[in-house]
Amino acid sequence: MKKDQYFNLEVNLLNDDNIAGMMAELDAAQAIGIYVMLLLHLRTKDNYEASCTPLLLKAFARRYELDLAMMEHVLRDYHLFEVNEERQTFRAPYLDRVMKRLEEKWRMDTENGKKGGRPKKPVKSSETPASKGQKPNETQERREEEKRSISLSALQTILTEVTLNILQMKM
Repeated sequence: MKKDQYFNLEVNLLNDDNIAGMMAELDAAQAIGIYVMLLLHLRTKDNYEASCTPLLLKAFARRYELDLAMMEHVLRDYHLFEVNEERQTFRAPYLDRVMKRLEEKWRMDTENGKKGGRPKKPVKSSETPASKGQKPNETQERREEEKRSISLSALQTILTEVTLNILQMKM
């Protein structure tokens, strides 16, 4: 998923006193909808800060079919956004907080990725005492015995078949 397509929405968001006050005073669903729309708008902006000039707020309200007065009320009156009247910009402390954590996680993931990701499993050595010139261990001795017994049984089978073929030829 692209990094610029989401932000974390905390499950306890509605427990915030300012949001609870806004929802109690205004139509709850519409108020929280406006709040989240403004957060989404900020999320797409550099430094999570957007202009709040009257012209841009009017265009935003028109684009999403919002009541301009209600949107400005949510923006300015519930301390959910920091509005800089001099620069005519606004930002959301909530978004700054969740994005700081998210960006830190992305940074850590990037650093870990440069390290090569998950460490590789160590390669088990195929060298055994017998291949090193030492005395074979018990497992190796058993395997050698099995090979010999398999070879003997295979040889017996071949001899039996050859004998049968010879007997059939004589008949």
